[in-house]
Amino acid sequence: TDGIGTEETVTSQPTAAVKDAVTPPPPALTVAFDPASYSTTEGGDPVTVRVTLNRTSDQDVTIPITVMPQGATEADDYTVSGLTDGTLSFAPGDLSKTFMIVANEDTDSDDETIELGFGTLPEGVSKGEMATATLTITDDDVPPDTIELRVSFARAEHTVAEGGEPASINVNISPAADRRVEVSLVVTPQGGATSQDYDGVPASIVFEVGATVVTLQVAALADQENDPGESLVLGFGDLPEAVRAGDPSETTVKFTQQRSAEQFSASLKIMLAVVARSVAESAQTAIQSRFQRKRQLMRAKQSARGPNAGGSLSAGQAGSNGSGLSRTGALNHIPEADRFGFAPPRLAEGTGPSLGSVRSGSLHNALVPDYGIAPTRAAYGYDPLQRTSTVDPSLVAHQFSGIRARQPILSQASFNFHMGESTKSQDGNGSVTLWGQGDLQNFNGNITRSGMDYRGLMRAAHVGLDLYNSEQMLVGFSFMRSFARINYNADGVHGMFRNGMNTAHPYLYWQPNERFSAWVIGGLGRGEVDVNEPGRTHVLTADFRMFSGGMRSVLAKRGNTEVGVVVDSFTARLGTNASEDIERVRGQVSRTRMMLEMVHDKPLAAGRSLSIKAEFGSRHDEGDADRGSGAEAGFRLGFLDAASGLDIAWHGRVLLVHESDYRDFGVGMQVSWDPGKKRRGLQLSMMSSRGQDGGGRTTLWNNSALVTRP
Repeated sequence: TDGIGTEETVTSQPTAAVKDAVTPPPPALTVAFDPASYSTTEGGDPVTVRVTLNRTSDQDVTIPITVMPQGATEADDYTVSGLTDGTLSFAPGDLSKTFMIVANEDTDSDDETIELGFGTLPEGVSKGEMATATLTITDDDVPPDTIELRVSFARAEHTVAEGGEPASINVNISPAADRRVEVSLVVTPQGGATSQDYDGVPASIVFEVGATVVTLQVAALADQENDPGESLVLGFGDLPEAVRAGDPSETTVKFTQQRSAEQFSASLKIMLAVVARSVAESAQTAIQSRFQRKRQLMRAKQSARGPNAGGSLSAGQAGSNGSGLSRTGALNHIPEADRFGFAPPRLAEGTGPSLGSVRSGSLHNALVPDYGIAPTRAAYGYDPLQRTSTVDPSLVAHQFSGIRARQPILSQASFNFHMGESTKSQDGNGSVTLWGQGDLQNFNGNITRSGMDYRGLMRAAHVGLDLYNSEQMLVGFSFMRSFARINYNADGVHGMFRNGMNTAHPYLYWQPNERFSAWVIGGLGRGEVDVNEPGRTHVLTADFRMFSGGMRSVLAKRGNTEVGVVVDSFTARLGTNASEDIERVRGQVSRTRMMLEMVHDKPLAAGRSLSIKAEFGSRHDEGDADRGSGAEAGFRLGFLDAASGLDIAWHGRVLLVHESDYRDFGVGMQVSWDPGKKRRGLQLSMMSSRGQDGGGRTTLWNNSALVTRP
């Protein structure tokens, strides 16, 4: 109570102690590199180095960076930027900072490294897990003894048929690799091609030591779509040290559809016709050169004959002995006047042995020097073709006027002076002449009717024999071996045609007079044809046929120059056997020419002569190859040595213009040798005949010429 009687009740309340919440301290601040390794090349792009904090800070944080070169690395091998006095400063809220390092070019050839780290960190900052980082600098300097290599593709363009054989693509390295070299390849599909359309292109190729080429087999896979524009472009990626890209540094691989048998046969027919034309032209040119040589020989013979040249000189009536027996003889020798350019002097009258030494059927070989028979130019004729000399009988009779005769054996006799030719040669059938020729043809054309263009070359070798050679006729036979190669494009497909032929050619030349000549040439043979194009390869047997004829007429002649017109024509055919899905194919062609030619002969010393021919005219082609008319020109230069039987001729021709885009030219050289043209010294042949010698013009031995001195 409170003393007054009031009673109060006091209730006691419990009390609780209240304290402030305590914030836990933040984690320790750490710094690290991210990532921990870097790489670059000398002179390459700058390397960005990243430094991170594990958390933000409410105050500036300065991190010292250490850059420590390792090994042979020097401070001038690199340049650091983005640091302030070697430190990175993090502002409040920053989590990362970067700086850059550039690798400088130097002269050494070693790779270099730089180690990155942190210096003394400020209070409250520690190093994280990646407290260091490494920068590797790859050296791009070539050692002094390292050879620089160049890689290139063998061709800038290839073609491969879809579903056909793969294309062989050669990648070359030059010089030969002196170390193992790996080259990466880059493939760029074009024209709708995808990675599903081809096969055989690796990511890289390797040249082993000593290698010079690596071959890729790139195939175009068959599909159901006809996309003529599909192709690939192959190139090189990043090249290793001391390796450079050469030319071409890229190649295009075009995809083509395999052509049908009908399309292929149509192209083959054209190629067969082109080769048939070339073979026929080569044979015709070679053999017609023989005919031109024949005409050159005839002109040389005619120009060499003097006014008194002729056949046998014979006497008139029966001998004075009354027997009616006359003697005919031939004295063969090498005339001194022909060899030395002057006539030897005559002996004085009355000198020398008596004619009594002459007996029937024989005459001493020393007749000319012993008896003074020395024909002069006025009375002497020499034929270089038949190698025959003749003398004027009246002059010979005069030279014998001072000689005593014991018996009239040689009265009414005649003599021919020949130079070693057999009786067979004198009758007109000369010895066999061997000849050979080599020639080259280059041709190209664009046959628009079939959408085909081509370019080719043919080489040929000829060996022949002139078997019969008379005044009016030449008969012979030649063998020819030819090789042709043609590159063609048809229907967007590139192909190659190769052909080898063995052919035989008989020929006949006829010249009834000086102003007209005609000839025929035949030909047949066999060979092989090899044709390659995408998806197709065929090796076929081929047979050849040809026939040619021509004529020549002299329009004008003045001195050693004559102008004539030549008309010739040939038809030729080249066919192949059937093979697989290809039926028998034949290509036929014909050509007709009309040429105006001018020939000039220049006589040289000792029976030699030079013949120059130029011709110009028109031609017309028909058949399975190029068709149309054009203009052609040609030349021939022939050297003839009638004494030795050796002659050489050079000839050429060129197609100047043609209605189609056909162009061609050819050149050749021909050499021939007549082994029968030999000098055989002094010879005498005599034969007897009864009655008057019908071939004589004057009396060689007569009573007035043979004077008996007392």
